[in-house]
Amino acid sequence: MNTLKITDRKKLLTERHNLETAGIWELEIQGKKRKMYSPCNLNIVIGRMCNCDCGFCFFQGKRMKKQIGDEAYLAGLEAVMKRLRGLPVEITITGGEPTLYPERLIHVLEMVKKYGFSHRTFSTNGTGLLKRVDGKPLMQYMKETGCIYNISLSRMAVDEAENRRIFRGDTIRNGGISQAAVFAEVNDMDLRLSCNLLEGSVDSWEKIREYMDFYGTYGITSFLFREIIPPKKSTVVSETADRDKKHVSDVMADDKNKEYISVSDIVTEMKQEQDMELLKTAHGMVYDVDIYSFGDKLIKHYQGKPGKAQKGCAEEGEELVTSLIYEEGELRTIW
Repeated sequence: MNTLKITDRKKLLTERHNLETAGIWELEIQGKKRKMYSPCNLNIVIGRMCNCDCGFCFFQGKRMKKQIGDEAYLAGLEAVMKRLRGLPVEITITGGEPTLYPERLIHVLEMVKKYGFSHRTFSTNGTGLLKRVDGKPLMQYMKETGCIYNISLSRMAVDEAENRRIFRGDTIRNGGISQAAVFAEVNDMDLRLSCNLLEGSVDSWEKIREYMDFYGTYGITSFLFREIIPPKKSTVVSETADRDKKHVSDVMADDKNKEYISVSDIVTEMKQEQDMELLKTAHGMVYDVDIYSFGDKLIKHYQGKPGKAQKGCAEEGEELVTSLIYEEGELRTIW
């Protein structure tokens, strides 16, 4: 997946590690020794429940995992953290929508701090960031436990109705985003808006600039724009399905593909700006990054590499594991 990360030049870092000096280590997981990217991303899925039904969500169409009790969940996570403690691992907290599980989320934040892991990202649609638990907003708990980097708030459009249409649900309003931005600024937290590129919404460099200008008035200076993974057409027909049903499946895939916008096409538009300057290209194991200067902004174009192009995997066909996933008592390497 290719992305654009845009921030003020004052905030040069969009990652907390240097991709050009990243390394490899080994971990036995699910009975097999795997080559791990350093630092590896441990995605902690607080729960799959969400107040939206986004068509591009990677959990879309997947069977709902049975939720275990908080006690068992936290015991399993603590065992994982004890095992990974001291290893090159960073934490991403995600869902579902993690703020819909406030009690579980607070315990997880406290555990991450207890075991000394660095935070990479907190992924949210913003619904409960300002929700009060025992008199404090969730963002205050995040501040107190060091969860202050890349608070990635998904926002697909500046227009409230358009955002609800895309999310197929109601999330934080623009007024709430403004409040969250003020809280983040006062408490030195990195709030970033994350937007998927979709046909008819934010689908061009001009629309990206309009989006950033709008939320820039809220004091937000960090943005991420990503392309969705285009769905493949259905090519398999079961013995009981008829040709008409297969045809319907193909048409549905075509409709979703029509929403797809390539980051590379956006970059082609972006490079037409007179004061756009390519500063350097950084080469890493799993992605390369073109870094541009544009006025008071720094723009990074992340270009992912397929598994076979990733350096450092000794055996042919062996892919580097860049992420671990903890969900409902289980640690695994794939979503």
